[in-house]
Parts: sequence; C-alpha cells; structure tokens
Amino acid sequence: MARNSSGILLLETGGGSSTVTIDRTALVHNSRGLHVDGANATARIGDSTVTGNTLNGLIIFNSGTIDSFGTNKVFGNGTDGAPNNTIPPI
Repeated sequence: MARNSSGILLLETGGGSSTVTIDRTALVHNSRGLHVDGANATARIGDSTVTGNTLNGLIIFNSGTIDSFGTNKVFGNGTDGAPNNTIPPI
C-alpha cells in the first residue's frame, strides 16, 4: 500500500470491535503506514515492512492495539513507532 494518507487505517468508534491481520505486506511511502484508532481496534502484523512513511510508521490512538508477531521491519519513517504488544511464537 503506497502513496496514501494511511497505508492501513483501522478505526473503531461505534462501540463494536475491529480486528485485522496484516501478513507479508509492505506499507511504504504514505503519511502513516499503519494507523490504529479506538479501544476496540486491534491490528496483528507479521512478516511485513513499514518504511518511508513521512509522519509515522506505526501509530496508535485512543487505546488501540498493534500486536506484532516479532517478524516485521519498521524503519526509515518520520517516527517509526512500535507495537504495544508482541505475540510470542507458538
């Protein structure tokens, strides 16, 4: 996903829940690579590259969650950011 405001925007504001799994994906050359917003919004990311995003690589608002499988490459963004949870290998 490239050349967008957000490569992936996961937004939950309606009281439900939203979960997305991102695997083997390149989030490059956007304003934000992965943007997760809302207490019941969860993104799980693995084997993915997040780079060259002008503002943020990974960004979390309003208690959202980014779970990482620990196999991602996040570098070279305005601010790289970090997941707030790592899922251990099975």
